Amino acid sequence: MQPTISVITISFNDVVGLRRTRESVTSQKGARIEHIIVDGGSTDGTKSLLSTLVGVDWTSCPDNGRYDAMNRGIARAKTDLIWLMHAGDTFGDDYTVQKVIRSYVQEEWSWAYGFCRIMDPSGVMIGFGGFAPFDIRRFALGESVIPHQAAIFERQLHQQVGGYDEKFGLAADQLYMLKLAKLRSPYVIGEFLCNFDGNGAGSVRGKWPHFADMNRSRKLASVTVSGSSLIDRILSLGLFLATAVKARAKKLL
Repeated sequence: MQPTISVITISFNDVVGLRRTRESVTSQKGARIEHIIVDGGSTDGTKSLLSTLVGVDWTSCPDNGRYDAMNRGIARAKTDLIWLMHAGDTFGDDYTVQKVIRSYVQEEWSWAYGFCRIMDPSGVMIGFGGFAPFDIRRFALGESVIPHQAAIFERQLHQQVGGYDEKFGLAADQLYMLKLAKLRSPYVIGEFLCNFDGNGAGSVRGKWPHFADMNRSRKLASVTVSGSSLIDRILSLGLFLATAVKARAKKLL
């Protein structure tokens, strides 16, 4: 029997982006998808759009932010696999979900991630996210980022980890995946699994907040790379400085 999958979309006052995501979900071929939409009580016409959708499990009411909405959406899921695809995000192509399900069956992973295209408002690719092979040291120190919208995980594993920390802040997705990685190493799917907005909050944020968040993540997840949290912080600082110098040099060329 083919594994089942839920695509969970959170939205707030982005009716255009939500419509684009919904069209991407319905365009997927060779896969049955449970689409769950959790809207934060939008006032831009989103609720009118939601009322026209067929075969969608949706709700629209105020929430306590993106991670509260994501936890609520996952709690509604009844499938084997979970995929978070926010309003405005789209799949890499029309067979992406089918390829992921095939990979899950063949490779028997508990969670996996792929690559993402970073898009500008006009739909032009301006960069990409993801790294391979997976290395928990690089990830935990902040050198490498897992694109959340290109990550898929078993619902049972989510229940074991306990969901997203709603009080952590913007990088709660990276904390969540660090907790996952501590339990099971992810399988890397060598495909562009999603396209997401390069102007989003996580994409335009500075480098230092990310490294600082990963310092906090290691502490909360009880993960050490060197065996010493102090040495880990020094290593992380070194990586940040190297990244900053490289970025500066690139601008000067």
